Amino acid sequence: MKNKNSGAKLSMVLILALTALPMNGCTLNRSAMSEARTVRENDKVAVSYTCNLADGSLAVTNQRQVADAPAITRSPLFRMPVAFGPQIMTATAKPVIDPAGHTEMLGFKFKSFEEAVSERLAGRLVGLPYDQEQQVRLSATVPHGLAYKDRYLERFRKTSHRKVLRVPVWQVAKELGKPPVAEARWQGRDGITFVVDSVEGKVVNLRRQIKSGATVQTPFGPAKVIDEGKSYTLNIAPNVGTVVRSGPLVGRITKVTGESFMLDYGNPFGFEDLNCRVLIKEPSKDTATMAKRSMEK
Repeated sequence: MKNKNSGAKLSMVLILALTALPMNGCTLNRSAMSEARTVRENDKVAVSYTCNLADGSLAVTNQRQVADAPAITRSPLFRMPVAFGPQIMTATAKPVIDPAGHTEMLGFKFKSFEEAVSERLAGRLVGLPYDQEQQVRLSATVPHGLAYKDRYLERFRKTSHRKVLRVPVWQVAKELGKPPVAEARWQGRDGITFVVDSVEGKVVNLRRQIKSGATVQTPFGPAKVIDEGKSYTLNIAPNVGTVVRSGPLVGRITKVTGESFMLDYGNPFGFEDLNCRVLIKEPSKDTATMAKRSMEK
């Protein structure tokens, strides 16, 4: 009886041991899978992100639902993207800052605010998990050895603007949502009304309408409008410390005098930190195609 009981106990131990082996194997596999789902250096990843300033205002996003949200507060840094969708990035152990400009405008090459965000974000992805939204804080510094002429720009507080502009048809059609015709109009930003005077082939003669004495908002601060006949003069009232965006560039007003003000474009974030929400996924063929088309635009 003793040998029979011992044999039964031994059989039970063997059964438990054999049962435990697959369970232990699953535990190891889950651990390995968990480790494999963490971004590693040089991984190609598809990144959805939204970055805000310290006051919560939107600075940049590649998510349509965020950019189109009616209750969102947009910061001066925000510009509506040409295309939405996850951006393909190569994860690096630290940000790789390319000194060359990538955005071309009027014959000059710049590194846009969005490009600067992408460079620094790619350097913060290593070690983050896939498929889980994460908080990432981005900051930037002034590049070492940046020349004075490439950093600072002085502007006059008074600027002159012609009332009638010649604008490509496609650009006006985009604003109107239909082909332009004489007397068609729309309300632009800062309370300025644009009226189509005439259409000449592929060019539209477009007239600005602003009430003399009115105050309009410019990227550099509020400005009083003075009607000069064929043109308007805007008398800008800038404030030191204001973060501004000029085309692709972000800067900060550092000095104001009676006739001019100084802009510092040395820091690509305008000396602001960005609080970002990031979601990382493995790129699919559709995502890669979308990113390629976005770059081509």
